[in-house]
Amino acid sequence: MFKPYCPNCKTIINREDWNSFGYGSPIFTCPKCNKEFLDKRVHEPAIEGIGTDINKINISLNLKIALLSTTIWITCWYAVTIVPYKFKFPCYMCGSFLLLIALLSWMTVGRIAFGKEAKTIRKLIKESEQRLQDKEYAQKLLKYGYKVPEKYLSA
Repeated sequence: MFKPYCPNCKTIINREDWNSFGYGSPIFTCPKCNKEFLDKRVHEPAIEGIGTDINKINISLNLKIALLSTTIWITCWYAVTIVPYKFKFPCYMCGSFLLLIALLSWMTVGRIAFGKEAKTIRKLIKESEQRLQDKEYAQKLLKYGYKVPEKYLSA
């Protein structure tokens, strides 16, 4: 997780509501020098999008990765019982790595299957749209070079 810093005084900005995905308001105010700045690593979802279409979230690729990594992981752990001693450590290492991949893949499959992924995306977009209802905020984004839709700029 990255932390934004003030380009003026180089102070690291700590935010209570920091989103590790880099979505939220890209406009920050430094608590030390009180100057406002833009962090281009943070994206405003209602303007820039999230990169995932809620209607096109596909479980099949993640399911294939989860099944494949689980199968290879089981094979590695079985191999530990039959390979000579000098090959056990590589089997343990390979198995541990694949277990991590399998667990992360199964977690992603679960998030997609139970709708949590779509819910998170909808929440980020809703929060973004609420921020953009503030005309002053929308004007600031426009000043920083964002292509703000007219519906957020009109009074």
